[in-house]
Amino acid sequence: MSSWPWLGGRKLEEIVSKSLNHIDIVIKTVHYLQDLIKFLDENKMNEAENTYNKIVECERKADDLKRSILQSLRNSYIHPQDREDLLKLIMTVDDIAAFTKSSAKRFMNIYRIGLTIPTTIMNKIKEVVSKTVTAGDLLVESIKSLGKDPQKSMALTHDIEQLEEEIDDLRMEVLEEVYRNCIDKVDIICILIRDLIEDLESISDKCEDTGDIIRLITVTT
Repeated sequence: MSSWPWLGGRKLEEIVSKSLNHIDIVIKTVHYLQDLIKFLDENKMNEAENTYNKIVECERKADDLKRSILQSLRNSYIHPQDREDLLKLIMTVDDIAAFTKSSAKRFMNIYRIGLTIPTTIMNKIKEVVSKTVTAGDLLVESIKSLGKDPQKSMALTHDIEQLEEEIDDLRMEVLEEVYRNCIDKVDIICILIRDLIEDLESISDKCEDTGDIIRLITVTT
């Protein structure tokens, strides 16, 4: 049986501390993405550029920290189940930052070349990102609750799953709106928004995937 440190209160304190820091940095990118969209919608390109740079920097920091954690895992004697749990958790959380950065880059590409996202579509995108931010915050809370209250941690993963389902429904609404706007004329913005929406939904997908790993930890420890 795993000696998962957040539940057992022993071992791996340094690695767990790094892991929690990694998760905080990753979810910060999602908050910055929400700020980025607000600035773009208000046509504040300088602020948007600065926020995009913050996302890139956070993603880089998270990647550096991930490598440090992986090195620590290689150099430490750790129960195989603990190692597997941490690897799954870190790698899946890291994907959240990767998809957030990709989404932010797609937004910037659209607005840097002078295009804009129609208001009806942008409003739904904002709703998607707002729910994604909430899912990210719940994910952090769920992970930090593992050692204190595993039942709460499990319950929070159910909330994350519910949010992902709502985001998936919104994704279909956005795509329907895109098709409606592009039915008479298919231009570049139609293609760019479709790809953007796929990346945005991938962020919440990875939040849910991480929640599934947390569930596994709570039931096998």
